[in-house]
Amino acid sequence: MDLGQSRGQRALSNGLTFVAWLVTVALGLVAFYALRQMAFGLFALLGTDIRAAQMAVMWLT
Repeated sequence: MDLGQSRGQRALSNGLTFVAWLVTVALGLVAFYALRQMAFGLFALLGTDIRAAQMAVMWLT
């Protein structure tokens, strides 16, 4: 009886850990794309041509 309960708790814990990991990865990707878009916008505001902006982003990543 006790063994089954601990197995259930372990499964729940693993599930929550997996969900937390997925959320972290998703937020990381969103932040990365947002920063990249901001970098492109900044280069455009500075009047730098898009080729230089693309090279800079490729160099940064």
